[in-house]
Amino acid sequence: MKNLVINAENANQRLDKFLLKYLNQSSKAFIYKMLRKKRIKLNNKKAEGNEILQPSDVLSFYISEETLDSFKSEKILKLNRPKHLEIIYEDSNILIINKEQNLLSHPESKNDKDSLIDRILFYLHEKNEFDLSKNSVFTPALCNRLDRNTTGIVICGKNLAAVQEINRAISDRKISKYYFALVSGVVKENKTIQTSYYKDSDSNTAFLLQGSGNDNEIVTIIEPISNYNNYTLLRINLVTGKSHQIRLHLKSIGNPIVGDRKYGDEKINRIFEKIVKRQLLHAGEIIFSQMSGNLEYLNNKKFTSTLPRDFEFALKYVGKL
Repeated sequence: MKNLVINAENANQRLDKFLLKYLNQSSKAFIYKMLRKKRIKLNNKKAEGNEILQPSDVLSFYISEETLDSFKSEKILKLNRPKHLEIIYEDSNILIINKEQNLLSHPESKNDKDSLIDRILFYLHEKNEFDLSKNSVFTPALCNRLDRNTTGIVICGKNLAAVQEINRAISDRKISKYYFALVSGVVKENKTIQTSYYKDSDSNTAFLLQGSGNDNEIVTIIEPISNYNNYTLLRINLVTGKSHQIRLHLKSIGNPIVGDRKYGDEKINRIFEKIVKRQLLHAGEIIFSQMSGNLEYLNNKKFTSTLPRDFEFALKYVGKL
């Protein structure tokens, strides 16, 4: 038998989720089988798996050390050398990164050897803030993500409590996220776009649905900043945070983003094809409010990311059209 005492870093998560990370080579079916057969107990009692772990809880494994060890493996870094990582802010709990274009937030397949999270994990490992050993349970995680060719601010939690608090704050809309986009057409007034939404994972394409008021409702607020002939620079409040939401909403009101190959206007894109290789969408601001717990110190803090060079160049270009 082996006993494992839960520390503060691993508390406040479901037992089954902890076990899947601790025994990272096991299946969910195996975890539940061990719980059902009382081969894994919580505080010397039968556990269901949905219990929330607390500091000083004791997990008892009635499994041989050899078997336990076979279900654990060291974490592997995909990168073997540092790659560009523009850090906007860092403390012991979070990293705020400015993501460049043509970079995935997370790998989409086994063949993806470089992503933003891979660069962050390499960086944190080099700082001795990410443990690759078999007994390590937590892996730093992104709390928001951007499309490959959307640039700007991404938040990474360095510990479980930070990830949970950031995710909760985003869900409760205590973190405001603002984007900038160059769109075709003249927008003169603020607008709130509120629709229902569906994402087809096979085609990686989002669609609008009729009606509203369901779990798939999405809300985007747009504010015109500047007009350039027949184009507008928008500041966008992403109220909800569904994949492709901004791009889809702007298309729906007749103001597609310049350079957007999926939801944009092909004629407009051809005008810019020599200077723009992506959708001109940039996550430029985040504002923290009503944060609690270990992240209360972030209250009322604002972090910004300046427009990238290709975006600035496009603004000069449209001013001359």
